[in-house]
Amino acid sequence: MKIAYILRGQTRNRIVAARLFNKYTRQRLLEHDHTVHIYTWNHTNDSSRGQPNTARELDASALKVQLNSLYSPETLTVGDDSHYKDLIIPFAASVDWSPVVVYSVLNQIIADMRAQDQLRAYCNLHDYTPDLIVDTRPELFHWVHKSFYADSKSTLDDNPNSVLVHKLSSTESNGMVQRYVSDYTFVYNMDTLIDMTTENSTTRITNALYSESNSLRMSGDGSWISHTLYPSIVHAKQNYILMSIASMVPTVVIDERL
Repeated sequence: MKIAYILRGQTRNRIVAARLFNKYTRQRLLEHDHTVHIYTWNHTNDSSRGQPNTARELDASALKVQLNSLYSPETLTVGDDSHYKDLIIPFAASVDWSPVVVYSVLNQIIADMRAQDQLRAYCNLHDYTPDLIVDTRPELFHWVHKSFYADSKSTLDDNPNSVLVHKLSSTESNGMVQRYVSDYTFVYNMDTLIDMTTENSTTRITNALYSESNSLRMSGDGSWISHTLYPSIVHAKQNYILMSIASMVPTVVIDERL
């Protein structure tokens, strides 16, 4: 099978994370054709929560060289923080929230949406159609059960425009059902990627942030977190399906000594 891995967001402990990915995913599952597509920022963080007060600036050119060496990715972008001025500050002003809070919540979401655009462009350019897309964070380590790819493909083939998640719940807020997912790992197929990327990432995020439904969801009742905004911004038109794994506990690599 052809498996496209999206690694999005800050690269944390990248040397260890890359060693784990290469050894226990690529080299262990040689029967599958893996491609890697990275969209990251020119800063890193010691916290798995990505708080901006602990972010450290990185040299973008040096980071790009290192990531190319570690992963040999098919696509790689090291973005800057221009979205802070272009997207974060205008939205924060419109809702009278701190730009730092908005930034910390949306940073992962914006990286993911841009990574989806990047993968879609690669697929169009190279006539590449992955059987599955595993959309995850670069510091995570998963032990992939050997039947997981085939099981996931079968489930998604039978349930069009769906995304597999490993944590899923829903609550009612302001008279609307609000979905909650973990932002660690999502699995979907090419048809779903095409549906998600009909509009580019900037248009998607802008339309979602200023929509009436999201304004109600983000009304200061604790809903302003990535776990509740992913469903209404990144996967607004998609169905969620809980992964078939009975228990999925991602290992967040936050300490190179582990």
